[in-house]
Amino acid sequence: MFDNNKKEGTPDYASFIRVYPKHPNQPDWIKAAILIDLEDFKKNFKSIEKKAKKDGTLILSVRESKGQKLYTIYDTFQRDKEVTGADHSPDREEDLPF
Repeated sequence: MFDNNKKEGTPDYASFIRVYPKHPNQPDWIKAAILIDLEDFKKNFKSIEKKAKKDGTLILSVRESKGQKLYTIYDTFQRDKEVTGADHSPDREEDLPF
């Protein structure tokens, strides 16, 4: 399920989920079909759970490869803490005339 030999900075693929583009005969409002391998998911739940955010949610992103195949990855994006002026220049005086 997880590739321990993957390059640094490459995404972890959610291999228990497969995404298929809609069949040409399906209505336009259907965009894709998602298949979840429950056995793989159950077997690897502990390692999957580690990818969850602090609030207990797991975000998956559906992406398209250069070869136009759909795949899923764990979305582990964390917004950086906003840097304030006080954080950036803690020694700056507050009562400057300008």
